[in-house]
Amino acid sequence: MLGSIFITLIYNLYYSGGDTTAYFNDGRMLDKILLYDPITAVKMFFVSGYPDSWPDSLINIAADFRMPFAANTWIIVKISAFFSLFCFQSMLCVSLFFAFFSYLCIWRFYITLTHMYPEVKKKLSIVIIFVPSVIIWGSGIFKDTVTLSAMLLLFCVVHQIFFEKKKIAKNILLAGICCWLLYVVKDYIFFSFSISLAIWLLLSWCFSVKAKFLRVLFLLFIVSTAVISSFIMINYIGKEIAEIAVKTLLERTVLTGQYLHAVSEQTEGSSYDIGVAEPTLQGFISIAPKAINVTLFRPYLWESGKLIIFLSALESTLILLYFIYVLLKNKIVFFFTKILKDPFLLFCIFFTLIFAIFVGVSSFNFGNLVRYKIPCIPFFLTALVVLDGKIKKEKKTILADA
Repeated sequence: MLGSIFITLIYNLYYSGGDTTAYFNDGRMLDKILLYDPITAVKMFFVSGYPDSWPDSLINIAADFRMPFAANTWIIVKISAFFSLFCFQSMLCVSLFFAFFSYLCIWRFYITLTHMYPEVKKKLSIVIIFVPSVIIWGSGIFKDTVTLSAMLLLFCVVHQIFFEKKKIAKNILLAGICCWLLYVVKDYIFFSFSISLAIWLLLSWCFSVKAKFLRVLFLLFIVSTAVISSFIMINYIGKEIAEIAVKTLLERTVLTGQYLHAVSEQTEGSSYDIGVAEPTLQGFISIAPKAINVTLFRPYLWESGKLIIFLSALESTLILLYFIYVLLKNKIVFFFTKILKDPFLLFCIFFTLIFAIFVGVSSFNFGNLVRYKIPCIPFFLTALVVLDGKIKKEKKTILADA
């Protein structure tokens, strides 16, 4: 609630507008149309938001809105409009609704992880619930609030379906809704997170096999099947389609980053430069280390020219120090070996790295970076906390044996 109130006041009093204000104002306009012409409002509500999805009868009305011609912005407008019906068109109240549902998903994620790793319950609460950037940017009327909520809820329902085997039908429905939201709002999160989840499930199945020989055999089978399937899909089903899909995603990411960098330079914003990435897979790989570093550990303290960036820099510095602490505590080598032995840790690190590359390449501005990177922060910090807890558990075991 405090995060929601803070970011709403920041956007109204400090920034004097922005995306979150546009979402709310468009939602409020949609509600006004509902009062005077319910049929038109309902038709608009069921329009997907793609430019060619608007019928001729509604195109002139849609032109009066700020966010109607992109599916990932129009859906946020519709969510805001729905909440606004119960909030007397108060922006602060709508923001609190977003925060409420976001916190429900964060809390469920925390409870799920405490069942998986009860020995680090207190530390998990810190890195999941009390991270300032997640509280602030995951509580307002943002696309990031919706994607964070959908992503964490998707993890929980997948865990219930495949590990707890509870409420299968209900959880499959929830998983479908979460996947749809992620795909519509930010497709790169959907692709990176779904691939990471698939790897986690397959590795968990492999690790459940007690015989080492069979485990290795199953692992080789899974890897070889994935490689062969990808080869067949690309070469026989549609090589050109696959190339176009990848190129389109990478081009959009790179062009968005370059645009944000140019705007930030013109407005004397807090931009950063990690080099120009070609919109190809090779270009992404070449710039990946810089992108990962900027997403997880920047802005540095000396790069913060504004108070809000300084707060983010302070958080990034603490994350960097904790990462170094856990890395050294595990003597570096054991840091990686322990990750390889735990499918969940592999999932966390794999998703963090893939996601960090996309965000680092597409942001080019610390203000946007702080907001865009929040989906990977709970997973990265959770992995560090679990690794830290494993060391303490090993020490207790050694002392007990002695």
